[in-house]
Amino acid sequence: MPSDTHSTPDVDDPLRPFVGHTGKITAIEYSPDGRLIATASEDATVRLWDPLTGQQFQKLDTTYRAEGHTGKITAIEYSPDGRLIATASEDASVRLWDPQTGQQIQMIETHWPAHSLTFSPSGLHLATICAEGTPTDAPVGKVMLWGIKEDGEEKRLLTTRNTVHSIEWFPDGHRFITSSKDDDYIRTWDAETGEQVRKDLFRGDNITAIEYSPDGRLIATASLDDTVRLWDPVTGQALQK
Repeated sequence: MPSDTHSTPDVDDPLRPFVGHTGKITAIEYSPDGRLIATASEDATVRLWDPLTGQQFQKLDTTYRAEGHTGKITAIEYSPDGRLIATASEDASVRLWDPQTGQQIQMIETHWPAHSLTFSPSGLHLATICAEGTPTDAPVGKVMLWGIKEDGEEKRLLTTRNTVHSIEWFPDGHRFITSSKDDDYIRTWDAETGEQVRKDLFRGDNITAIEYSPDGRLIATASLDDTVRLWDPVTGQALQK
C-alpha cells in the first residue's frame, strides 16, 4: 500500500547544481519567461543558466573589459520584457546589459552603492535603494528613481526623504508605493514627475513588505507585529487582518 506521506527532499542533495562561479553568490533572478536563471557573484560575473540542464548559457564579465563594474555586484534584475538585465554594484553604478550578447547597453552613475533595484512594469523606470555601510552623506535606505530612455540617457527623478523598507509598482507602471521603517505611512509617488501624490497611515508595527494584487485592487502589507493585512488602495481602509 502506498504511503500517504511524501518524502522530504534532502537539501544537501541539490536537484541540479550550477557550477561556474568562483566567488560567493550575491543575487539570483529568474528571467520573465522562466527559461533562464541569472546569478551574480563576488567573482565580478553575472551568469545565465538553463534551469532544466544546469548548463551555462551566457557569462557577463562585468569588470574585465573596457566597460563594466569595478566593485562587487549587489543586485540584479531583469526588465519586464527580458531584453535587459540591470546590475547594481558597490562601485556606485547601475549597468544595463543585453543578456543575449553580454554587451553593456547603458551605465547609470547612482553616486552611492545600491543594494536593491526594480524595474517598472513598462521598463521605462528603474528604482534603486541605497545600501547601508556607505559614506555618511549617503541617503541610506532612500529610493532613487531613474527614467530610462531609448537614446541611452537617464534622469534621476526623485530621492525619497524616508528610509524605505520596500517598494512596489502599481500595475499600470505610472505610480509606485513605498513603506518606511521611520513611520507607518505608505506613500504613493508619480513615476513621471517624481512627486509624492499621497500618504496613507497603515496601522502596524513597522511595515517591512508591501505587495499589490495583480489587478491593483488590494495592497498586502507585512509587519513586525506578526500580521499580514489587506488594504483598499483607494480609501486606505483595512479590509482584512
